[in-house]
Amino acid sequence: YKAIWKQVCSGLGIEFDNQLFDFVVDELHVEENTPLMQCYPRDILQLASDYGAYTGHGEIDRVALKWAWNNYFLEI
Repeated sequence: YKAIWKQVCSGLGIEFDNQLFDFVVDELHVEENTPLMQCYPRDILQLASDYGAYTGHGEIDRVALKWAWNNYFLEI
């Protein structure tokens, strides 16, 4: 999963941050009991990147990742 995450970061021009990766795995996946699916790194990082571009924030941080997570796993 980490290898996929790093590959997606590289493809999006995002610097890999181990602390942010741990946040996603330990605080989002584990707490939400969400499996580590192969498509999640691409989808979550792309959403977080779009969030940063739209808000002008630019860099991906916990706020952007949490926003991306909440929008990706929207419960209706």
